[in-house]
Amino acid sequence: MTGCTQTHEITDAQRDTFARMVRGRTLGEFVFDVHAHTCDGWGLCCIYDGSREALQHETRMLGSTGMAVSAVCAISGIDFRRANDALARDIGKDDNKLAAYVGIDIRHGRSLVDDTAAYIARGFKGGKLYTRWGVPYDDDAYHPVLDYLNQLGAPVLAHCWGGRDITQLVGAARKFPRIRFIAAHTGSPDVDTYIRLAKETDNLYIDTAYSRGQRGLIEYVVQRLGSEKLLFGSDAALFSAAQQVARVVAARISDEDRRNILGRNALRLFKHLRPDGD
Repeated sequence: MTGCTQTHEITDAQRDTFARMVRGRTLGEFVFDVHAHTCDGWGLCCIYDGSREALQHETRMLGSTGMAVSAVCAISGIDFRRANDALARDIGKDDNKLAAYVGIDIRHGRSLVDDTAAYIARGFKGGKLYTRWGVPYDDDAYHPVLDYLNQLGAPVLAHCWGGRDITQLVGAARKFPRIRFIAAHTGSPDVDTYIRLAKETDNLYIDTAYSRGQRGLIEYVVQRLGSEKLLFGSDAALFSAAQQVARVVAARISDEDRRNILGRNALRLFKHLRPDGD
């Protein structure tokens, strides 16, 4: 990447937000994480507790409004029903601050649409797609469940790792224009493809969730795309939400761009959200 060498004056708002984070205080901003997971005991998160309670502790520490989560075991093929049921119980608790995606396993069979609708009726807000099974996102196999979510105008987060995945997702986005698709992992291979397709596709957004920390990545995307299509995602509990949000807080971008990424853009995609967190 090139073109990220311009000077940037650190703003008072940026300095204050970062100082709050370093001291373990809340960020004092509207922050909503569009990409997180409950891990339900799955081994990849054995270092860190991936339970609802642990995720909500992290949101409280950061002062976030909340997270949109999917159950890792639902999207990975371990157990569609058990994992989504566990997440349904989590979001049904009185102190819940998580929004839920139905983890969609395309192998689930003929009942996939009916089961997805049942989870939506239990309070889930959208769907989460994963490429694990090698079925392209624009394949006819996805049409029934995406048609249902399109009728709702629901957000759908999709794991993407480079240009092939996001190109296939755009194929689905063009067929289902009422779905607000979020392509995950901006900065993985073919970042310029992410930027180009987000520019070209009205109902395609991209998120910041990325385990690597290239210097200047957030700035690069904002310079070429603007900040209205880029949403904060952490991939917690696989990764630390605090570490991931710091990439946005410390980026050399304007305060308005930072606020768009951290939460304002999510307000347009998740109908239940309020700027005051209520």
